[in-house]
Amino acid sequence: MKRTAVFSIVGVICSILIITGCVPADKMESKRLQVYSSIYPLQYFAERIGGEEVDVHTIVPPGVEPHDFELSAKDVIQLNEADMVLYNGRNLEPWLEKNIESIDHNQVEVINTSQDIKALDDPHIWLNPLLAKKQAEVIKDAFVARDPTHQSTYDKNYEQLGAELDQLDQEYFDMVQRATQKSFLVSHAAFTHLADRYGLEQISVSGLSPSDEPSPQALKKIIEEADKKKIGVIYLETLVSGKLAEVVQNELKLTPSVLNPLEGLTEIEMANEDDYFTVMRRNKEHLMQGLGVKP
Repeated sequence: MKRTAVFSIVGVICSILIITGCVPADKMESKRLQVYSSIYPLQYFAERIGGEEVDVHTIVPPGVEPHDFELSAKDVIQLNEADMVLYNGRNLEPWLEKNIESIDHNQVEVINTSQDIKALDDPHIWLNPLLAKKQAEVIKDAFVARDPTHQSTYDKNYEQLGAELDQLDQEYFDMVQRATQKSFLVSHAAFTHLADRYGLEQISVSGLSPSDEPSPQALKKIIEEADKKKIGVIYLETLVSGKLAEVVQNELKLTPSVLNPLEGLTEIEMANEDDYFTVMRRNKEHLMQGLGVKP
């Protein structure tokens, strides 16, 4: 009886091993780093740097404005199952920062990608390609520290991404050198870092958040300033309705265009396979009109 019992146990163990060996790779536990990013730009940088060694998930769904997002209980559970959480900081994601203590820091690394970047009163850091490069470097260093086995992959991918960001930066500089107008009018103040990098002046209808609406007196001053500086184009956004911006547009009979702050991609942009670089170059083409740059 004892020998029969032993053979039965061995048979069960062998069966388990055979079944496990036949399970498809995608059903087995992934050895890739499981990374959650708060917003699209960080997702893109993480995917480019991590390549096949990471799985990147973005917390804010496509088409949703990050300022208006709220974490669900399910989101918090998923974050606690990750290896790493990347966020922008600078109060762009208050819904995440107020829940950071709900994340098990013994298991999950929480990385603030803007922690060592010079502060301006605007969280949209990635719109300056050189600051985007610094955020990408923070991500690369975090990957290397967590997974040193694949350091050569992360280093190589980061160098390629960094070279592309340098090229984008030069393209913007070349464009601005030909500008006859140095001021541009936007629906909300998301382009401070871009303006600062290239010596431009951003005039905004709303504040850092699209919900920060000006008083009637402030709105009047914005209209007067735009008129005085002979601004002919107003830049609206993809994820924000901008009703007050439409008031300014109608008052001054401005030509509407789009500047995308790249907080997230829309469903249409995703279907068109847009990414950080295609959107940034489209922004550059649209800025040319408002800055008086001839093609």
